Amino acid sequence: VAAATTFNAAASFTGSSAVSVAATTVFNAAVTVGTAQFTVTSVMTFATTLTMSGSGVVLASASAVVNFQSTLSSVSGTTFSGVGSTEFFHATNGVMNSNGNTWSVPHRNRRGTNTARRTAIDTLVTITSCGDTFSSLDVGSGTALVVYVNC
Repeated sequence: VAAATTFNAAASFTGSSAVSVAATTVFNAAVTVGTAQFTVTSVMTFATTLTMSGSGVVLASASAVVNFQSTLSSVSGTTFSGVGSTEFFHATNGVMNSNGNTWSVPHRNRRGTNTARRTAIDTLVTITSCGDTFSSLDVGSGTALVVYVNC
């Protein structure tokens, strides 16, 4: 993707897909990624349902960011590497299921507005983690981290 692009139809990247994202890219419809390789040098945003498994994402510049903004994302067996960062962000609430991933880049979990400390978990931006490796994890105000240790 060489120029700023917004995808409004469902997308699927499987098999030996190799995707280069060199300009701001937004996916506004469901995305399925299986064993694809992404090289990101700009900002890539998944704004709706994402299912990603067995993939590799290289954030090849310091300004490269992968944004997960849907209310439901499932990422498993994927390696995020390079010099950029990743972020799970939603204005109100959402869940990112992370299973067996390697996050070698900083990962942030944040919410658009702060909430009281004691509130129902379904009103938070929540990462559920099972078997992940994080090099740097920032869990912001109004968010939650649920770690499963026997999964």
